[in-house]
Amino acid sequence: EVGGRVREPVLDVREAVEVATAAGEGTRAEKLLERGVAIARATSEGLATALWTVSQLAERRRAAGDVPGALRWLEVAVEAAYPEDAFGLGLELARAASQPGGDLEIAASTYEKLKERDPADRQVWLPLLAVYRQIGDRKRLAAHVNSTIDALLDPADRNTVRMEYAKFLLEKKKDKEATAQLRDVLGEDPDHAEA
Repeated sequence: EVGGRVREPVLDVREAVEVATAAGEGTRAEKLLERGVAIARATSEGLATALWTVSQLAERRRAAGDVPGALRWLEVAVEAAYPEDAFGLGLELARAASQPGGDLEIAASTYEKLKERDPADRQVWLPLLAVYRQIGDRKRLAAHVNSTIDALLDPADRNTVRMEYAKFLLEKKKDKEATAQLRDVLGEDPDHAEA
């Protein structure tokens, strides 16, 4: 009790993490953060009220060069977050998973979930194009291209999608299909320099 009030155990963890961090005891701080996750999960509010624990764990894993560990904690954060926080955390997870040492399938599935919320969000559809190109999954890329073009109002954005797909098709020696995409680009913008 502090001043007649019962202290929240997660606040005690926060203070202990700050002390351990200030003392240069990173391993101890990480163990305390894991304890904070367990305490938060056991509360009626759940982990969503203590996402700082998971975010710090993800950041510590990333700083230690443990990208898979960072991704695991970011996935926990996305799953536990309130809807208003989940989108931003999902973007963070997808971006981290897209980086070297990450996991492109986690990036793809995360961007796909985010795309369900807003298929016309450039922060989602553009990097998802790049992820599918890196994976080399022509079927998923084609489905993404078609659904994204249908969702976009801006002709320049639609042409960005088509151009990325055309580049992929040319890399795969699918010249006839790439030509069809380029023709669609020119149909919307006859002066498109790259097409």
